[in-house]
Amino acid sequence: NTVGHDIFKNLSKLTDIRGTFSGCSKLSTFIADDFNILPTTCNIVDMSDLFYGCSALRMPSKDSLGKPLSTLADLFAPATKLERADSVFWGVNTLTSEYLPDAIFENNKSLIAIVGLFNGCLGLTSLPDYLCSKTPNNNPKLLYASGIFANCENITSIIKNTLFTGMEKVQHLGFYR
Repeated sequence: NTVGHDIFKNLSKLTDIRGTFSGCSKLSTFIADDFNILPTTCNIVDMSDLFYGCSALRMPSKDSLGKPLSTLADLFAPATKLERADSVFWGVNTLTSEYLPDAIFENNKSLIAIVGLFNGCLGLTSLPDYLCSKTPNNNPKLLYASGIFANCENITSIIKNTLFTGMEKVQHLGFYR
């Protein structure tokens, strides 16, 4: 029940890892010390549902000061062709705010959808100042972002007006039940 470091390393032609670990509720150990699971030459366009429902997933290690050795920015950075990241962490209750830094999609200019990305992540208590990018219009193709933080019942921090910077073309943010 461990996701190994560089699990997709030798799969440079890989384009779709949608749902690879979806529903693995007993998957408890994440990548040893970091989120670096993608190949250096990365052609992945769809990561949707990658860890959907992995409610027991333990996040990567922290340093002696309690700071994460790796964050979600490290997971998405190599995927420069990424188009879809829907529900990647839906229901991953162990995902905490310290793993969610500013601008996690800074390198993902082809991104179209992040629907339900963190839906039900009960470990989130605060949000970054900038979700996708610190640069306006950085994610020009991003149109769909419904329910990104739906059911994240423990978010108590003030949400900054910069949260959606870089997402100016988004057409859908609401969550429909």
